[in-house]
Amino acid sequence: DIIRQIAREEAPDCRLSDEAWALLSAYPYPGNMRQLRHVLRLAGCTAEDGVVTDADLDLPPFGGRTAEPDLAAAERATIVEALRKHSGRVTEAARALKLSRATLYRKIKQLKIETAQ
Repeated sequence: DIIRQIAREEAPDCRLSDEAWALLSAYPYPGNMRQLRHVLRLAGCTAEDGVVTDADLDLPPFGGRTAEPDLAAAERATIVEALRKHSGRVTEAARALKLSRATLYRKIKQLKIETAQ
């Protein structure tokens, strides 16, 4: 996809952590791809041991909002995908996400995720 392609171009000696990938995927990029290139170029310069983390990403707030809603959207998408992969079986999805079953149920309720029960 385009984010990984630009990351290879702007930070060729680095890889994206899962957290950085989630943040980049959820961010709306109100400017354009130049903004994404700039963010990844800077992240490549600050990344330790060749791993770009969410702390390396200098993403400005979008529309007066903080990145919090975008992180919640990324978390929601991750949980929905895990549930889909495991055919709605919460115990297996929790294991795959390395969460306790109680924590996953709490997050499902908090993020208002529909489950087939």
